Amino acid sequence: MNRRQVGNWTRSSQCNIDQCVEVSFGETAVLMRDGKRAEQSPVLTFAADTWRSFIADTKSGAFDVDRNA
Repeated sequence: MNRRQVGNWTRSSQCNIDQCVEVSFGETAVLMRDGKRAEQSPVLTFAADTWRSFIADTKSGAFDVDRNA
């Protein structure tokens, strides 16, 4: 997925409105905020290794919901 830079914040290129989350990548942490609130948004902080694990689990389907359950 391509990303679009917003200052030091990045959002998906699939986001064509301001209702997407934005992330900022650092060496040891990843920050996430609400794109529609931008500077007024609270910022969540994740350790970089925790973020990488979350992305890997998401891609592997670990969080997929069984819609037939």
